[in-house]
Amino acid sequence: MVLSFLMAETIAVIGAAAGVMQAVSQAKPIFWDPLMTKVNLSENVEEIHYYLNDAVNNLVSVNMDFKNEVERNKMKKPSEAYLEWNLRVMKIEEEVEELVANYKKPSKRFSFPSCSGFKEKMKKMYKRVINLRDEGDQIRKKILVNRPPKTVVNMRAPDIKKFETLQKSLEQILDLLKGNEVKGIKIHRPLGIGKTTIMLNLNNHEQVAKMFDIVVWLKVSKERSKENLSRKCLQLDIVQRLQLKMGDTSNADKIAQRILTELKDKNYLLLLDDVKDDINLYGIGIPYSNNRNKIVSTTRLYHVCSSMVKKEIKVTYLSTDEAWKMFQDVLGSPKLVENPKIGPLAWQVYRECGGLPLLIEKVANTFKLKNDMYLWSEGLNSWRMWPEKECQGIREMYKLLKFCYDDLDEDRQRKCFLYGALYPEDIDINTNSLLEC
Repeated sequence: MVLSFLMAETIAVIGAAAGVMQAVSQAKPIFWDPLMTKVNLSENVEEIHYYLNDAVNNLVSVNMDFKNEVERNKMKKPSEAYLEWNLRVMKIEEEVEELVANYKKPSKRFSFPSCSGFKEKMKKMYKRVINLRDEGDQIRKKILVNRPPKTVVNMRAPDIKKFETLQKSLEQILDLLKGNEVKGIKIHRPLGIGKTTIMLNLNNHEQVAKMFDIVVWLKVSKERSKENLSRKCLQLDIVQRLQLKMGDTSNADKIAQRILTELKDKNYLLLLDDVKDDINLYGIGIPYSNNRNKIVSTTRLYHVCSSMVKKEIKVTYLSTDEAWKMFQDVLGSPKLVENPKIGPLAWQVYRECGGLPLLIEKVANTFKLKNDMYLWSEGLNSWRMWPEKECQGIREMYKLLKFCYDDLDEDRQRKCFLYGALYPEDIDINTNSLLEC
């Protein structure tokens, strides 16, 4: 009886053990790499070396695919996870090369103890390579991430280093940006005096890029409009500048909150060009924070931006010498000025521009096409005939428009000019439609 019981118990234990082994055997393909198991059980150094070499080549190929993906998407940057993984791939590739080189040395290869040691090293190296390959599969979807927006987007700007009047205003603003006392700065003067030119040079200045995390330029209004752009238009420009993903969201309050979240921990410089009315900055998403954030605005209207301004920069007209130098630079032809008949006329033309950089540029560009005294004299008389009008300090602008119109050679060109003037600023003009008119 006792013997029968023991035999039955033994059979049961053996059966249970067999069941466990069978379960483990069935689970092995799920939890273990069969090739990893084969390498671990192998005692053949050449076989282990073969599998190690094959695994490294596969790992290097995967990494090359990743590098090609990075190269194809230059608008995005590699993720930190990928960069760290890539470094480990390059390191283990060097280690495998060194290990294999040592194994292939005759003195090492035919030494039994050494051969046994190489087997274990190769097995461990193989395991590391496989683990790296598996990690690569995990980060495959995270190779690339969106690049953060550039600190500064450089814009085309006239060089003002040769013009002390404009350069002085720029340096004043830079000094104010360096300190903590002034948060809001306003550049206020008439149209054409160089406010936007100063702001463009400020945006591009190398010191600005070092002072702020990001510089945001906003064109606040259209030239012919008496009002600022809408809240949504301004928000759209900011969203694009910050490269924010808003999905299908069009709710202005939600967009404002998203912009606030993005900017609240950043030191930003906000450049507002051509402001026509006060702006609710918080309403469009600009945070009020204790960071060294600064706002610089340009406007031709004295009362605008008063609430946010702590310092006003008054740009003055170019000096006589500066205006004459600029006129000659734009003409680009010393022979015209040196001509005894044209030179005096050129001096009179430049004097009519009143020291306004915008007028000097436009007028000089028109007159540089006139190559004899008669054309210069006729152009000067046409310039003077335009009746004086006052409209917020832009009398000279009326003169410029009339002069440009009269200077067109053909009636067709003048009609084209007038039709073109009917279109609002920043709108696309269909060339064929315009020509049909």
